[in-house]
Amino acid sequence: MKNNRNSIIIVAIVAVVAIAGVSIYAISRNDNMMDGDMMGNSNSQSAVQADTSSADYKQYAALKGEDYDKMFLANMIAHHQGAVDMANLALTNASHQEVKDLAKAIVSAQTTEITDMTACKRRGAILQAVAK
Repeated sequence: MKNNRNSIIIVAIVAVVAIAGVSIYAISRNDNMMDGDMMGNSNSQSAVQADTSSADYKQYAALKGEDYDKMFLANMIAHHQGAVDMANLALTNASHQEVKDLAKAIVSAQTTEITDMTACKRRGAILQAVAK
């Protein structure tokens, strides 16, 4: 019973951190869009880089093993789902066919990756349950 309770607590913590991470990312991207072009770039040469001094980055860097795996998968699934949601909007709202074609490819690729990561997450949970 205690192991089940601990598992529920871990899942809840992972979910909260994942939601917080996605929210912080979305807010950051929105702020950047106000300062630059629609992609959040202040110039055409800028690249997306991790803020290694942020509390979130330090939290991720401190995780190891199973904890890191769970956090990575939870956040990447949420991140990819955000890409699918945005691409679906582009399929409806974009005016250029090139953008719509790219959006269609993103939906396909990201959906496949979400499926793969979800399966990996399930396999990890199964392996962890078997090990106990």
